[in-house]
Amino acid sequence: MTRRGSAVDALTGGVAGAAAAGALLLHAVRPLPVPMAVTAAVVLLVVVVAAVLRTSAQLRGSHQLAADLARAANRDPLTGLLDRAGLQAALDHALARAASASEEDEDEGESLVALVLADLDGFHQVNGRYGPRAGDALLRRTADLVRGSVPDGALVARTGGDEFAVLLTGDDAARARLVADGLAAAVSPEVAVSLGLAWADAWEDASEDAEGPAEGDDGVPADPALELLRRAEVALFTAKAGGGGVALFDPGHDLAVRERALLADELRAALCESGQPDRGATAQLVVHYQQQVHAATGQIGGLEALVRWRHPRHGLVGPETFLAIVEEQGLVRRLTEHVLRTALLDARDWHAAGHPLRIAVNVSPTCLTDASFVPMVDAALRESGVAAELLVVEVTETVLMSEPQQALATARRLRGLGAQLSIDDYGTGYSSLSYLSDLPATELKLDRSFTMRVLTDAGIAAIVASTVDLAHRLGLRLVVEGVEDAETLAAVVGAGCDETQGYLHGRAEPAAEVARRLGISPALPVAPAPAPAPAQQVSQ
Repeated sequence: MTRRGSAVDALTGGVAGAAAAGALLLHAVRPLPVPMAVTAAVVLLVVVVAAVLRTSAQLRGSHQLAADLARAANRDPLTGLLDRAGLQAALDHALARAASASEEDEDEGESLVALVLADLDGFHQVNGRYGPRAGDALLRRTADLVRGSVPDGALVARTGGDEFAVLLTGDDAARARLVADGLAAAVSPEVAVSLGLAWADAWEDASEDAEGPAEGDDGVPADPALELLRRAEVALFTAKAGGGGVALFDPGHDLAVRERALLADELRAALCESGQPDRGATAQLVVHYQQQVHAATGQIGGLEALVRWRHPRHGLVGPETFLAIVEEQGLVRRLTEHVLRTALLDARDWHAAGHPLRIAVNVSPTCLTDASFVPMVDAALRESGVAAELLVVEVTETVLMSEPQQALATARRLRGLGAQLSIDDYGTGYSSLSYLSDLPATELKLDRSFTMRVLTDAGIAAIVASTVDLAHRLGLRLVVEGVEDAETLAAVVGAGCDETQGYLHGRAEPAAEVARRLGISPALPVAPAPAPAPAQQVSQ
């Protein structure tokens, strides 16, 4: 019998006794015939007991409702699985039980705890293409597949978005890899999936070989449940980086992930240091410039702006080190604005000294689908005072193929400002010639993969020549990248290209070196930047 049931029975018995006592008291005050007294007592008892039972039922209903609400509080409403809070509570319990079993020298199987995290690859595309209802249906279907492919007693949770978790203990934890493989096999026919696997003892052992998982950043010992979750997420990240499948937690990968997270924090701080572009000696994110040389005259016709990170620990590092982090952390807009403004302010100085060179700025494909991008370009042009036609916005052809309508609309708005548009890495994206006739581009940049083989492959040489002819027929300037020796230069110039770019002419260099190359004295005064005018509405 439950404690709550005992309390109700005691209350009922007490009330019944009180009713009988009341009847006897009434009889003592005013004597009644025995049959009438007994009848009154029975009636009073029935009324009181009925009221008590009704109250008891209400209490039980309230307790049941409270219990249902408590269970629902840790349940995912879409799939009925435990949510992240419920999973963490279960992890706390499992790890505490494992620690207790270990301390009491019981069967080692009782102290095993493993966690599998599964993430659906490309789920956002499902939502975007077919709508949220289809996405919800896929999540419910995945929940059923996960439940049906794990051992009895395994705890299954949806930790958020398209991520699921499986908590294994005891003997099941010992064969967790088999469980993870079976889970991948069950889910992957429906949707691509990545899985990360970590054991509780794995993170404890790793703390002896690697720096720090035993303690948090503040020196406080790490919470075991949160630490196991984090380790499983590291393994999941490894699996996704490898293209899917199952990955086990590895301390070496953990250090790489920690370093990547630290770089993300440092990058965000470097971008947030000031609202104004820092072009001084203390700047971390700096812009270097590589020259583009006229094929006919050998003179510099333009400069391509290339971002570098003057990292306080690693020194000067190229964009390949941090651009992926920029994309992951949602810092594309900040970095683009920083590079754009810095490049245009440098160009302003060169123009004021009598060198009106074009300045080309690479932008992420996401910029062409960002409604704030064109106003950003407009504001940067107004701030610097550089003529719009001397700015070249470089975009890869990939975005032009994947998001043609949005990309075309943004390109037209850029051309409406007066800026030029360059198709970077042309030829690497299985180009469709149809978009070239509609796109308001002014320049094609032939990718270096063609340049490197132009001397040794007759087919490539024919492609280069035909690309030059195509560009000219469309009224576009043709820039060849990757020119590293005189023989290659002669070949592409002979094919008719307009400009060349590559190590033969020079590597990317700081603005001060560009000024020196142009013969500009460091002491030469430059015109101050005009006050930014209010941004005008750009036509669609």
